[in-house]
Amino acid sequence: MAHSAIELIWSRRCDDIAPQSPHRDGAGEVHPLTGNQMCGDQTKLILLLASSIRKERKPMEQVISSVLEDRAAIEQALYRYASAVDSAQMHQLHDVLHPDIWAQYGNGEPVQGADTVIGWMTEFTKTCEWQHHMLSVYHVDIDGDQAKALVYHNSYEKFAGDDDVCFLIARYHNELTRHEGTWKISRLVFEIVWGERRPANTEYIAAVGGRGPAVPGWP
Repeated sequence: MAHSAIELIWSRRCDDIAPQSPHRDGAGEVHPLTGNQMCGDQTKLILLLASSIRKERKPMEQVISSVLEDRAAIEQALYRYASAVDSAQMHQLHDVLHPDIWAQYGNGEPVQGADTVIGWMTEFTKTCEWQHHMLSVYHVDIDGDQAKALVYHNSYEKFAGDDDVCFLIARYHNELTRHEGTWKISRLVFEIVWGERRPANTEYIAAVGGRGPAVPGWP
């Protein structure tokens, strides 16, 4: 039974295992039956499953379900972090940030504690008319109740009184902890890669009818 379950995972496409990660590692291990090279996500998942089975001595199907559920929950927390910021519903960040989170944004001074992080973000974005974050979860490595995640970040921001739109390319190097049964971000490092200001093309947005329609709960 264990061999058939491993074969099932190993034979699946990368998109079936990590559908929200469009960019993968390079080629991984060689498929034992077909000789095809598999992607890095598949190889990591196989190794994680094998390790879990050895440690917990659980049936393969139960381990597979647990690993996939954890990964989905972690990705959900990472994406909800961005949507909470974009919707200016900063109180929702309590659902995804560990109470004792340690965070550093760019070369700024580190901040600690969910309340402190949320307060800092609220102050920083108080004049922001809108934000649009696009995240891609590249890697999730789970070890028991701890996990690490690499998240690629592109964002646009428009501040009141500024005719330009701010564009930022960055990466999140996050750690997550299972806290009271829920995966939460416990360490966050926001590595800034590139940023620039782009003139807002008001003629084009007017030509397509302007922003809208208004959506409740969103700025």
